[in-house]
Amino acid sequence: MNRLVVFAKWLLMWACDVVPGVSGGTIAFITGIYERLIDAIHWFDKQAIVFFFTGKRKKFFKKIDAWFLLTLLLWIFTAIISFAKLIQHLLETQPVAIWSTFGGLLIASIIIIVRHLPQWTTKLVLWMWLGAVWGWLLTSLPLTQIEPTNLSTSWAGAIAIMAMVLPWISGSYILLMLNHYQHIINTLVATIDGIKEVILLAADGLWSGAWYHFTTLPWDTLFSFALGAAIGVIVFVKLLHRVKKHYHDQLIAVLIGLMIGALHKVWPYKKVLEEFTDRHGEVRPLIEQNILPPTRESALWGIAFVVLGMVLVLGIDFLAKKK
Repeated sequence: MNRLVVFAKWLLMWACDVVPGVSGGTIAFITGIYERLIDAIHWFDKQAIVFFFTGKRKKFFKKIDAWFLLTLLLWIFTAIISFAKLIQHLLETQPVAIWSTFGGLLIASIIIIVRHLPQWTTKLVLWMWLGAVWGWLLTSLPLTQIEPTNLSTSWAGAIAIMAMVLPWISGSYILLMLNHYQHIINTLVATIDGIKEVILLAADGLWSGAWYHFTTLPWDTLFSFALGAAIGVIVFVKLLHRVKKHYHDQLIAVLIGLMIGALHKVWPYKKVLEEFTDRHGEVRPLIEQNILPPTRESALWGIAFVVLGMVLVLGIDFLAKKK
């Protein structure tokens, strides 16, 4: 039962990370598994590798909290299959609903995380405002026009995974700023559809066709992204673990500020000021400006979905505390 609960938390966490607005690290934080995640990745070191290759598997699994991380991997796989295509569709067809929901999620997350500090001091308030300014500046940067390559995809994966670990803004938004979000989402969707096609061909006994179709899938892009993400998360978590150990309250204050600074990015009503054409010939927004809701009905729907997002997060927090 405990593993099922952890699996559910991971599922929600990575579902959030698919959308470029809120970090799954926020969900991990408020559901009480954030520090366990950081510790598990932190202890994946040379000694753990020695345990694995010398046959001391039990010590290896215990050291890195293996069941916890295996649940994470299962969760990632489930989230990719379940949400990637859905999120791609919703971002195109229901942008106000999905951005409003994640805005509510972010607001509720800030409220919850504020309670993790026993008392506020002048220094902590200054750290929070520093984080807010940093968060606003980062989320105000215009999208770049970097053309995705395997090398740039690795770098994007390494940078994005750092944001995914931090409870402030999603790695998906970092990918968006680096002009790699659509590239990664399209790759995931193409891979999922391709694997389905491979299974159908194999079921019909067309093994040569299935193998050919399998080899044409974008494995190089997926490997480049996964390699960059793996290196980035191990290096960054070790640094974060050290900071958390010596500057816990300051870190929490900065994270709260980062989330506050990122709030404007999930505002669902925007006006495109400047566009650019990507390498696939699609016109995409480069610079956007927040605007007021165009109609009263649209504003009411936006508020309703904000409330939905807040209820979702506050409900998770309530159940986590009860458990």
